Amino acid sequence: MTKELLIHAGIAELTVAMVEDGVLSRFWQESTIGSASGENVGTGAQAIGDIVLGRVTRVVPGINAAFVDVGMERAGFLAARDAAPRGGDREHGAGLQAHIAHCVREGEVILTQILKDPMGEKGARLTTEISLAGRLLVLVPERAGILVSRRIVQEDERARLAEIAATLVQGGAGYIVRTSAAGASEAELRDDAARLAEDWQGVVAARARAAAEPPALLHGEMGAVERSLRDEADGDVQRIVIDDAAALAQARAYAMRAMAKMEDRITLYQGREPLFEAFGVAEEIAQLGDRRLGLACGGWITIEATEGMTAIDVNSGSTLAPEDPEAMALNVNLEAAETIGRQIVLRGLGGLIVIDFIHQSSHENLKQVTDTLRAVLARDKAPAELVSVAEFGLVALTRKRVRHSFAERMTEPCAQCNGEGRRKTTAGVATEILRQVERAVLLAPGKKIRIHAAPEVADWFDAHRDELHTGLARRGALGLEMVGEAGRARARFVVDTGS
Repeated sequence: MTKELLIHAGIAELTVAMVEDGVLSRFWQESTIGSASGENVGTGAQAIGDIVLGRVTRVVPGINAAFVDVGMERAGFLAARDAAPRGGDREHGAGLQAHIAHCVREGEVILTQILKDPMGEKGARLTTEISLAGRLLVLVPERAGILVSRRIVQEDERARLAEIAATLVQGGAGYIVRTSAAGASEAELRDDAARLAEDWQGVVAARARAAAEPPALLHGEMGAVERSLRDEADGDVQRIVIDDAAALAQARAYAMRAMAKMEDRITLYQGREPLFEAFGVAEEIAQLGDRRLGLACGGWITIEATEGMTAIDVNSGSTLAPEDPEAMALNVNLEAAETIGRQIVLRGLGGLIVIDFIHQSSHENLKQVTDTLRAVLARDKAPAELVSVAEFGLVALTRKRVRHSFAERMTEPCAQCNGEGRRKTTAGVATEILRQVERAVLLAPGKKIRIHAAPEVADWFDAHRDELHTGLARRGALGLEMVGEAGRARARFVVDTGS
């Protein structure tokens, strides 16, 4: 299998794609504009993993949770199950049966970590169970014990790793051995543990300095370039291709520090064609916001996301029905299951997902379809579970939801959008414009670029002029002229090179 990690450092975003045998298998992007003002909340910039000294603003026994000021627009949400009981008596208070009043008090300053980004009207989800992720290990500084990833299935390797990890424990800390640790040497594990210990000491020192002035960020999760290498670049990745010199330098610096064996696999892309087009995945990435996706058999699937759930419908379309309708249904459903599994992962869909497959009479055929769906989702790191399968083809599953889906990042609720209920955000349209600007610079270097856009989009460019300057300069697009035109629809814009 050919496995390549592609990293595109755009003018206003950083986009990462995993391509396996020429097929897009994972995809995510983060905005790099607006982070200083907090504007990025909900648009792709990630706060997950940040360690923050916060102040409890409200304890609500009725929902067994508390709200904590962590310096964001909305207070963070701390459920009792994610909070350590006061005094550290985890055995008698932690977990699902813990009461929030036994964990925190209003006005108390507490150490928290962001588990999930803010979503909609909900603030970030928090935990007081702090952890620091490394390349091979996760340090749990305030909880003793050793856990080994379930994805490492060889019992002798699990035992070897657990034995080594046990020798690394200091104080009351513990470790989780990551899947990427399989086959790692003791020296590599010790190096990773040393880096994590240094990071934790930095958190302890920062906490002491900020004790009187919460909320305060004590430790920021590493950037998307480093995270993509840490979490995705396992030994099976043959190439890491990056289209920006600064991002390449970040990647190589991290590789030298934490994964020296991968350093020679990191290369700079210098083609005239955009990176994702050159690797044949640009079209599929562009379709991630589409509600309807065609299937090779002639059918299609429709994906409808609401605040409470995601509904996916399978339609046979123009698929020719043979003498045996059951065979036709199985053929369409099997292709749909493969596509749906991939789209759930690529789009970052989470929560409750209900799929309406074409009706099948055969229990064995329905099992083939659900087995296919399970197999695709099993390759994903986010836990997913099929919770019910009805005889008439309705399948319900849940998938852990950590961040906004692709559609949620790029759109916002709209009451008048041809019945679709959502429209592209101003920042989302601006990002699309900047992608076209990058393409125009590649195809016509040195030419002046004029953009005709809606007034609110032009205002967005003006408000972020200073932040955009660096990205535009890096892409050779400083000769940019923005023309705001009254009456132009937000999503309708023109990028003109005068050619």
